Amino acid sequence: MSLPIINMMLAFLFLLSFYTKVFNINNFIYEISSYGVLPKRLLLISAVSILIYELVLFILYSFGTFTVIREILGITLMVIFSIVTIKKKIKEKTGACSCFGNMRLLNKFPIIRNLFICGLMLMNLNAPVNYNFQVGILLIIWIVSIVIIIDLYQTIGKFIRVVKFYGSHDN
Repeated sequence: MSLPIINMMLAFLFLLSFYTKVFNINNFIYEISSYGVLPKRLLLISAVSILIYELVLFILYSFGTFTVIREILGITLMVIFSIVTIKKKIKEKTGACSCFGNMRLLNKFPIIRNLFICGLMLMNLNAPVNYNFQVGILLIIWIVSIVIIIDLYQTIGKFIRVVKFYGSHDN
C-alpha cells in the first residue's frame, strides 16, 4: 500500500469521526462524560477541542503536510483515546465506543482500531508524502463526498426502517 493511500484512509477516518460527532454533539458530550475522566465543567471544552483536533488532522492528512507533527498528534490522540477506553472497559466491562456514530464495525473494537491507525501513522513516518495544493483540495472534496454519501445511505436506511415499522402497524 502506498503512502498516498494511507493518507487518504486516515484523512477519511478523521473526517468521518469529526462528522459523526459534530452533528450529534450532545451524544458526544455524553460519551465523554461516560468515561469518567473529566469534570462536568470541562466536557464541552473537551468535545470542541477533540473536534478541532480531528478536523486539523483531516486537513493535514488531506494535504500530506507536516508529516512528523501530524503523526505525533495523531498517535497521541489514539493513545489517549485507548487509555480512557481501557479505563472505561475496566470500570463498566464494555469495550465499545460511539466514536463513529452508528457505524458498528468501527466502534466494536476501539483499541484494536486505534492500534491499527497508529500502525498506519508509523508507516507514514518512514516516507513522507507532500501533495500540491490542487491534489489536496481534490482529496478533500472526494473524502467529504464519500462521508456525505455514507450519511445519506444511513439516513435512507433509518427512514426505510421507520416506514416499515409504522406501515406494519395499520389501524
